[in-house]
Amino acid sequence: LETEDAAEMMLSRGFRHLPVTEGGDLVGIVSLRDVLSARIGRR
Repeated sequence: LETEDAAEMMLSRGFRHLPVTEGGDLVGIVSLRDVLSARIGRR
């Protein structure tokens, strides 16, 4: 997902965290704060 898609999904569904997977394996967790910080940093 792109950061915009992740933010939209989190806000619309009430999620605060999303799993990050690679090849079906969990490689991390991204928080809403992480996503919003990344979006602000791009400006």
